[in-house]
Amino acid sequence: MSALLISSPPFDAATFLGGYIMALCIAFILYGITIGQTYLFMINSKKDTVILRTTVTIVAILETIHTIFIIRQMYYLTVIGFGDSSIVQTFDWSTGGFFFAENGIVLLVDGFYIRRIWILSGQRLLPTIGLATLLVLCFGFHMAAASYTFIIPTWPRFYQKFGSSLSVEVANTTSAALDGLIAASMIFLLNRSQTGYRRTDGILRWIIAYSVNTGLLTM
Repeated sequence: MSALLISSPPFDAATFLGGYIMALCIAFILYGITIGQTYLFMINSKKDTVILRTTVTIVAILETIHTIFIIRQMYYLTVIGFGDSSIVQTFDWSTGGFFFAENGIVLLVDGFYIRRIWILSGQRLLPTIGLATLLVLCFGFHMAAASYTFIIPTWPRFYQKFGSSLSVEVANTTSAALDGLIAASMIFLLNRSQTGYRRTDGILRWIIAYSVNTGLLTM
């Protein structure tokens, strides 16, 4: 056993898992904020539409599932694979699981914003169809990348395979483009909707600032 330990390559946990664990801690904080906002919305949303309340509920459920899969993956990497650098390079079933949950969240949230753009634009089809097409492409390639994690056993092989690496690249590109276009469309339409009334325009400017911040952050 001692000879085996001496001949094994050193495992640098900070290099392999440091950034990942820090990102997960931030994700858990954001999850708590999301659930808190969902609770406040539900107790103050009696006048909101059924579509909006249902969307918020489904997103909260998917975010909970997503967080559970992340916890499972963290347990797999840090407990089951403790001290084993080869474990870090392999896929656990939870990897594909949290990708699928995340893709569902993206589909619902971006779809909701596209619907808002459709309403604000006076139900014009051209910008709506363009954004919806990008959303379908983004969702499709993200789902393809998630599916590959159940077929390909390790990260190195995942990025060496043309289909899986292409899926990730196209998915990330379309996702960034979609977030930018949604933010730009919201800013343009809200700015055009200003009425000249100080209070109303102040609210619109606040929403515009929110659109800029969220769009840049997700990009």
